[in-house]
Amino acid sequence: MSSMARETPECQAGGAGSCRRRAGLVLGALVWWGGAAQAQVVRGRVLEADTRKPVPEARVLVRPVTDSSVLGALTAADGSFAVRLPRQGRYEVEVARLGYRPQREGPFEVAQGGVLDLEIILPVLPYTLDPVTVAAEVNSRMLQAVGFYDRKRADFGHFLTRDQIETRRASRPSDLLRAIPGVSIVPDPRAPGRVRVQMRGTHPAEGGPCAPRVFVDGLIAIRGDSRPPRLPGTASQGDIEDVFEGDPRAPEPSLDDIVSPEQIEAIEVYRSASQVPAQFGGAGPFTRCGVLVIWTRRGR
Repeated sequence: MSSMARETPECQAGGAGSCRRRAGLVLGALVWWGGAAQAQVVRGRVLEADTRKPVPEARVLVRPVTDSSVLGALTAADGSFAVRLPRQGRYEVEVARLGYRPQREGPFEVAQGGVLDLEIILPVLPYTLDPVTVAAEVNSRMLQAVGFYDRKRADFGHFLTRDQIETRRASRPSDLLRAIPGVSIVPDPRAPGRVRVQMRGTHPAEGGPCAPRVFVDGLIAIRGDSRPPRLPGTASQGDIEDVFEGDPRAPEPSLDDIVSPEQIEAIEVYRSASQVPAQFGGAGPFTRCGVLVIWTRRGR
């Protein structure tokens, strides 16, 4: 076969000049369509305002001013992006990323086949959640073992836990009891500068206010007014064992002398003998007043 192109009938009829003119028209058409096919591009980088570091995975939206269509892209690891536009015109660029203040740039005029280069700076805007308050009581193993929480659920007394003690910021244990109804803090006439804890007596005939018995970690630290009565006509206790036997003239220690607020893990306050649980004497003949139970942070 010959390598020469075969002439069309039109070329044969019109001569070589006619063929050259037709080829020129076809070439011109191809050049014109090639120019129209060139895409318009918006490209650039998104950077953090303070550090000038690239911002990856930012959402870039390009909106024509004349209609509601939207074109978009996500920035790469180096903060770069590129969005091809379907036609020339005026465009706005919006950039958003969690943790940054959104930015809007433009409008910009993009020519036919033009490239618009942008550098968009995003100010840092830390994402914050609404404050959440969580209220919870963290059970102490020691308090669980001694039955503190069981008695608290029974609701026969008044209970203070470690978090409440810290909130009150008391300098003395007696200050922790001042806001409890039925409990009074009075000066101790036997010891100037000290105070005593008073509650109401079980029987009105026994003289009204009385001094409660105080337990510390399950042991009696202050006997108060709850003690076995002396049998009439006898100098001893007879068949009733007085575990507090000693010199009755010796003053008992003050509550503020035996423990400090920093040492206290929890407090149980039973304001009358009728409230006192059995393990602390109950409402028996030896319990004529309320009872104060203190658990230290060292436990037993």
